[in-house]
Parts: sequence; C-alpha cells; structure tokens
Amino acid sequence: MSSSAGLKYGLPTPDEIAGKTGREILQAIIDGTLPQPPISETLSFWITEVGEGFAAFAHGSSTIMVTGGTE
Repeated sequence: MSSSAGLKYGLPTPDEIAGKTGREILQAIIDGTLPQPPISETLSFWITEVGEGFAAFAHGSSTIMVTGGTE
C-alpha cells in the first residue's frame, strides 16, 4: 500500500483490542478492521505485513522491515 487513499486513521477503543495479542491487533490494522495509527498519516507510512518476529511497513514505494526475536 503506497498511498493513504481509503485508509482510516484513529485509535481503537479498549473494547476493540481487548483479548487480542499484539500480532492480532496489527493484523486487524492491516485488514482495515482497526484504524491505522494517526502517526502513520503524519509520517506517510503504513503497516503492510506482520508475521512471527517481524512487521513490514510501506513508505511511498519503499518497504521497511522491522524484525525482533521471539521467545
């Protein structure tokens, strides 16, 4: 996703994220069930993929991969 067209921004309510793991919350943002965080609109980047130990973000035509360890 390289543009913000059609995306919604905001903060989920506590009820919307209750009982979800961090990965489930990020996937819901990708799926459009939850809004993109407001900082995404300000800085023009969007989460595009999440998996075990990583998340990918798009900024224009670039993809940024963030990785971390799992225990």
